[in-house]
Amino acid sequence: MTAFDKDSRIIAPFKPTLSHISLAKVAIELYNEFDIETLRKVFSDVEAGNSPNEVKFSVLTGFGIIWQRVKQTIRKDSTLLQKRIKEKVLLIPTTLRKRVLEAVERAHFQVWRWFCRHGKIDRLFHSKYLLYVPSWQDVLWDEKRGLFDPSWNIKCRTKCTLCRKITFFWRFDGTIDREKTAQELVRNKNIDIRARFEIACMYCLVSSVQTLWAELEANGKKENPEIPFSDMARFWVRWMREGALFPWTRAAHEYLDLTDQDPLPRYSSLFCEMMPEERRKFFRKLRISDEDDVRFCLYAVTNKEQEEILINLHLADRVLFDYIEWPLTSLFLETAGKMYTCLDSFSFCLTLYKLIHHEDCTDFDFKYLAVEFFNRSPTWCKENVKRNLHWLKKFFNYDVLKLIEEWKIDDDN
Repeated sequence: MTAFDKDSRIIAPFKPTLSHISLAKVAIELYNEFDIETLRKVFSDVEAGNSPNEVKFSVLTGFGIIWQRVKQTIRKDSTLLQKRIKEKVLLIPTTLRKRVLEAVERAHFQVWRWFCRHGKIDRLFHSKYLLYVPSWQDVLWDEKRGLFDPSWNIKCRTKCTLCRKITFFWRFDGTIDREKTAQELVRNKNIDIRARFEIACMYCLVSSVQTLWAELEANGKKENPEIPFSDMARFWVRWMREGALFPWTRAAHEYLDLTDQDPLPRYSSLFCEMMPEERRKFFRKLRISDEDDVRFCLYAVTNKEQEEILINLHLADRVLFDYIEWPLTSLFLETAGKMYTCLDSFSFCLTLYKLIHHEDCTDFDFKYLAVEFFNRSPTWCKENVKRNLHWLKKFFNYDVLKLIEEWKIDDDN
């Protein structure tokens, strides 16, 4: 393995700039207050110079006077909502509005990724905490109230909108703080206790695991065969039933056996509490973990462990892919410079391919990144591209070297 200076780290925690923090703060405040579709519409209307105060409805037949009243209710609420958003958007300098909307979209993507990661937790999305509410296209009439109630706790016939009533905690860089969000979910008694127990186990929240298990025992639910406990939950149950006689980290090292079944644990929560000799057995599991978890695992381990994970597990390209994406893009070249020795030939080509396919993104100059990533690479990387040019042309659908040279000329001009 390559020797690194004692104080150097291949992957170091991201420290956002003040402007990055400010942009993320404004975007998250907007995202928390308003729905993404309305935000997109208002930003678009303001950009076009239109007044975002009307909602167009397609002409429907068969609803009669009821449908007219529904439209009036929705139009009034929507107009007021858009007016509030417009007031906030107009306070943003014109030159920054596009960047703010892009940051809002990133916040939305962060939430989507969170749901992908936690969607398999049993009963989390089957409680009164998460409501199905109809969109205006799927109107349902409340006969008792005589009006359209958008908070009606009912699943629509078609095109339901999942109302995600979850309090997300955000880091300064604009990404979700998953640990703090998990702690909040575990404390929320509106969520099914079995889902809260799973989350506590997933994030190694020891005190909450013990408290919630005691509640499950008291309620007589611990033996319920309908509860499909995860690997992590079964581990914690065994540790508690055996009297918690020694630290859970030692127990995890001895008998925690994780499969690839969802929901997966938060490995960085494990790594932060375990000693190097205890956590090493879980390194190979990082191949199936998501980018956020892998990154925080790398923050938690030693320099030597970082190198082992990146080289032996062939995760270097995956980590660099993460640095191609927001919010880490500005650190890509610096990080790549430390990781050339961790890449094999195929990983180098895949990373170059990923950069090239970001060329149309406007939030960063990816052509520059692709050219510099190639130019700064060791000779063996460039020679490998030349040797495999025929194969790469088929894979990329273009001549990589010719494209890099063209972009280099454009940069020089």
